[in-house]
Amino acid sequence: MARPMAMSVPQAAILCGLSRAKLYQFIRSGQLKIRKCGSRTLIRYEDLQELVDSLPSPQNVGGNDG
Repeated sequence: MARPMAMSVPQAAILCGLSRAKLYQFIRSGQLKIRKCGSRTLIRYEDLQELVDSLPSPQNVGGNDG
């Protein structure tokens, strides 16, 4: 099955495993690019992939392994 060129915020949330609220935070902060078609908000697959790739990996996240 071919991947979508663009998707809605709820579809993007399902695809990447983040909540819609978190994606909207990324949109507001400018970390996730969107496209608009009328009132519809679309996220390009490549832009979602870029966001996920930019998230910190476990070794870069603070914490104590004990």
